[in-house]
Amino acid sequence: MGIFMKIARSRQRLSRMFGLTGAAEQLAFCDEAEVMAAEARCMSCEEPEACERFLASGAKHGAAPAYCRNREMIERLTADL
Repeated sequence: MGIFMKIARSRQRLSRMFGLTGAAEQLAFCDEAEVMAAEARCMSCEEPEACERFLASGAKHGAAPAYCRNREMIERLTADL
């Protein structure tokens, strides 16, 4: 897979993860550097297939899975929801 396809798929997963966990609404309060760091963490994920299965469930989840490299950020963003 080429680098541009990897970036695109990673961004799609990240967007879907933020949506399913309820963190998407809080992204407006993050600075650009924080969002870019989240994208980089997602791109370096060692569990993209597991992530796809998690996301494919379509159910609203309260938290990201344990293997998610953005779990800490998602927990912080959704703590007050």
